[in-house]
Order: sequence, then C-alpha cells, then structure tokens
Amino acid sequence: ASDVPPEQGCRKADFLFVIDDSGSMQEHQQQLLASFPGFIEAILGTLDELDSVHVGVVTSDAYQFNAPGCQELGALVTQTGGANSSQAICTPFVGGKRFFTNEDSLAAAFNCVGRVGTDGSGNELPLSATVQALQTDLVGVGGCNEGFLRPDAVLVVVLVSDDPPFPDTPDDAWPLIDTTAMHDAIVEAKGGVEDSIVMIGVVSWDDTSCVCPWCCPGYGCMAINDNAIELVESFGDHGVLASVCSDDYSAVLADTIDTIDATCAGFTPPG
Repeated sequence: ASDVPPEQGCRKADFLFVIDDSGSMQEHQQQLLASFPGFIEAILGTLDELDSVHVGVVTSDAYQFNAPGCQELGALVTQTGGANSSQAICTPFVGGKRFFTNEDSLAAAFNCVGRVGTDGSGNELPLSATVQALQTDLVGVGGCNEGFLRPDAVLVVVLVSDDPPFPDTPDDAWPLIDTTAMHDAIVEAKGGVEDSIVMIGVVSWDDTSCVCPWCCPGYGCMAINDNAIELVESFGDHGVLASVCSDDYSAVLADTIDTIDATCAGFTPPG
C-alpha cells in the first residue's frame, strides 16, 4: 500500500480576493460584485469533486472600517464602510471565522464584504496585502485570518486593482519594489508547493484606457503596473492576467476557470 501514489485532485479551495479600495475603484468594484455569483457558481459546477470552499476579502491598505483589532494590512474584511459603500457588519458566518464557506450563501456574503468602498489610501499595497494575508501571524491561531489557509487546499488569489506606478511613493506599483520576494513569500506560505497556487491579476495591463486619464499628473502616463504583471507571470501557467479596464468582469473571470480546474486536477494534497 505504501507504493500507491497519492490521489491527485483537490476537494478544497481557498479564494482570496484582494480589492483595491482607493478613490478610483468604484466602477471596478461594482463590476466585481456583479460578476462574483456567476464565477463561484461556475467554479462549483466545473470542479465536481470540490466540497469545501473558503472565501475571504482583503483591501489594498490597512482597512479602517474593519472590525476593531483587525484594522491592519492583510486582515480579512468582516465589516465595511466609507465612500461608495455602506456601514455593514457581514458576520457571523456559519463557521464562526472571518471568512465564509460553502455552508454560507457565498453570493450574499461576498456582496457584503466586497463593498469595501473607496476611502482607502492612494498609496495602494495590494501585492503586499496578498503576502501579508497569508502570513502566520494572521492565519495562525488567534490571528485575524485564523483557519483561512489550508495546506490541503488549492489557493486562488484574485487581485483587482487599477493601481499605476506613481513616482517616489511607497506604492506597490513603483518599479523598485521586489516582486520576486513576494512570489517566494506566497509559495512559502503554501508549504513551498507553487503548483497549488493560482494567481489572477485584473490589473493595469494591456488596455489601460480607464487608468490613463488620471494617472501620474505631471509625469506623463505610466499606466502599466509592471510589478503586478511580473508577480502574476511568475506563477507561469498558473497565472492569469486581465485588464482592469475590461467591460465585463464576468467574461474575465470565466476565462480563469480552466486554469483553476487544471491546477486542481494536478494538485496532490500533502500526506
């Protein structure tokens, strides 16, 4: 029996949505909210053996409207507020944690936590938030994201940000940021198993027509977010890029399902 190889395939998936909550994101957030129900329904319909889903949302800054004690970068959102949002407490979820599962109404829960508003910092840190959300101090016992990240689950990160590179700012898009270190930190959080990660970037890439009119005043238009692109591309076939200026996020997310399905099919749970 010890010579029998472990069975491939995933029965669990952890979805982390990283949503830019800066002032230019209202339309993009609305598109994401509208497209989520069809996306998650298609995932559950396509991945027949998937029987456990975790879904969490973080923002591109230390989210000031989050529950007390978890107003830090990378902490899962459980309550919302601010411009283009509403004061809402989204918990409790069935599992009693700060993320929701397939035991909850996934669409209804996302429609609450995904309304993060546009009062966030203009120095966006969506890439840093992705890394921080997966670190032990947050996902471990007593952390704001306790229990979210599972070693026997595929991790799907969906990054939605229109962040362009602003010169000389502490912003994730500024070219001096080392995305290699971010890639390695995400892989390390998943026990070194890079093939268990899908990285989806709906970012300032390809069509940047919705970014260019306002980005970088006085510096010309440098709308392409090379750092986000490099991070997504560092995951090879498990990375999917799309333009944040896309007219239909439903189509964008639908195009990622084959990648998620293939990653899930090739995943070998530890042990």
